[in-house]
Amino acid sequence: MADGHEVPSLSVDDFDAYFDDVHGHPPFGWQRDLLRQVDADRAWPELIDLPTGAGKTACLDVALFALALDAGRAPEERWAPRRIIMVVDRRVVVDQAHDRASHIASVLADGGAPAVAARLRSLSAGPIVGDDAPAMLAGLLRGGVYRDNRWAGRPDVPAILSATVDQVGSRLLFRGYGVSTRTAPIHAGLMGNDALFLLDEVHLSRPFEETLDQVAALEPARQVPARWATVKLSATPGTRTSRRFPERPLRSDAVEEVLSERLRARKPVELAAVALPGGVAADARFASELSDRARMLLEDPHVGLLGVVVNRGHRQARGRAPHPQAGRRRRFGGGDPAHRPDAASGP
Repeated sequence: MADGHEVPSLSVDDFDAYFDDVHGHPPFGWQRDLLRQVDADRAWPELIDLPTGAGKTACLDVALFALALDAGRAPEERWAPRRIIMVVDRRVVVDQAHDRASHIASVLADGGAPAVAARLRSLSAGPIVGDDAPAMLAGLLRGGVYRDNRWAGRPDVPAILSATVDQVGSRLLFRGYGVSTRTAPIHAGLMGNDALFLLDEVHLSRPFEETLDQVAALEPARQVPARWATVKLSATPGTRTSRRFPERPLRSDAVEEVLSERLRARKPVELAAVALPGGVAADARFASELSDRARMLLEDPHVGLLGVVVNRGHRQARGRAPHPQAGRRRRFGGGDPAHRPDAASGP
């Protein structure tokens, strides 16, 4: 610990208690297995191949708990990266990951999972300017929101960052969005050292995957701990590797009931072709068709929340037409920060 005190005892068997304390329910079996493997190997698998809905976002908890376990070792023996970065090229998913990270940080700050919190605090340099060192920080890196760079101001404090590919990639390559030329090397250093990248939906981000592979092949700077790793997460990875988790696909008859229901759930998909005119009229026609189909889906009594995701901001704005079923909830995702007056720039 920074002040020389002993840290509380902690083992992989305490993961269930941590998970229940933070989230109010036990972890899935595969999440326990992943923690045990990561702690035993002192390394992450190259690929985590799990179906949609299996709870891959809980890899944040596994990584944070592994870091807490590692905090009891001597500095020269530590292997777990201090910064845990969930990267996905979808803002909606980035926000979900950040909500989870913020919740974890809030619970730890309020006294939950005290052994984990104490061990994480032992990794920091201690209070600075009278401010108590938090157990961890949660950071959101994407366009359309005000930036909070507290995590960059405290590189000693463990952090969970949720980010889009462009925000993280630009920082790693000394070209961070909204980052000054003076602080660009700092952000590049924080991304290039003591960091674990959890690259979610990796099949959507092949160029960034290749960039991370090239960075990993570089020789690390002298006297800098080699705590840097990339883990690819995907239900459809499309790649083969010997370092895959789990070794066998999850079976719906061999997992918890709540997970089994997700694996067995029907996920119907319909591809609808829309004939669009040329020119600017195409966007108006597309938005009108989108709204009509949303209304049709909301007529189903089983649909209580409908999410409509578009890739272009002006279509998103035009899709926000008054809805006859005002009591039903509808969310539009995606969009461009230029259409949000309070938004910062960047993807």
